[in-house]
Amino acid sequence: MHYAYIMRSLSDPDKLYYGSTSDLKARFSVHNAGGNVSTKPFGPDRPLPGKGNRR
Repeated sequence: MHYAYIMRSLSDPDKLYYGSTSDLKARFSVHNAGGNVSTKPFGPDRPLPGKGNRR
């Protein structure tokens, strides 16, 4: 299953990042370890609460 997600930067709360993945836990780990060029300057990040939909 694929998930869409939104993350908010804890160091700059006005910065949001939108993405998609099949493994949320692993993807958030990559973001917070600085492994994503788009979010690295603004980390750490926190996922915004959401609700999953299953088709």
